[in-house]
Amino acid sequence: MVQPQSVDPVKVNGYVNDATAVLRNFSHIVSDNIFVLDAIPRGTERFFENYQDDLRRNRFPHPGGEVNTTASLDLARSILKRAVQSCAKCSTFDYVPTFTANGKFQLFDIHAHVAYENSVFHFTPYGLHRLRPLYKGICDKFTKKAGELPA
Repeated sequence: MVQPQSVDPVKVNGYVNDATAVLRNFSHIVSDNIFVLDAIPRGTERFFENYQDDLRRNRFPHPGGEVNTTASLDLARSILKRAVQSCAKCSTFDYVPTFTANGKFQLFDIHAHVAYENSVFHFTPYGLHRLRPLYKGICDKFTKKAGELPA
């Protein structure tokens, strides 16, 4: 993974230690699995400020052109990866494959002309619909033990 040149290894190790401590605390109270969402790209301010107006004018965002490429996604992902590796109950899951088309993360479905996220980084109903299979797969991994969960 490519990391920014200005990364302070001491700070990064501190972030990893903090994340590891949080996962360790969770692992003491969780009996089965801990699922950690991997870092995901965010839209640019321009996308969220203008996409509704653009849609009203029948102008559609260019695929992949509205993702914030200045954020250090690789750094965040490497920190999460190191923290999750230290936890036996932990695994990551990722939204990126769900919203990637032609090798680019998409915030907008160019065929349906609908955004996956709103202006405050919450998924729209359409975005949530795209995530359903991912969460169904996660839910299928839970073990249901007789007598532990109410019917």
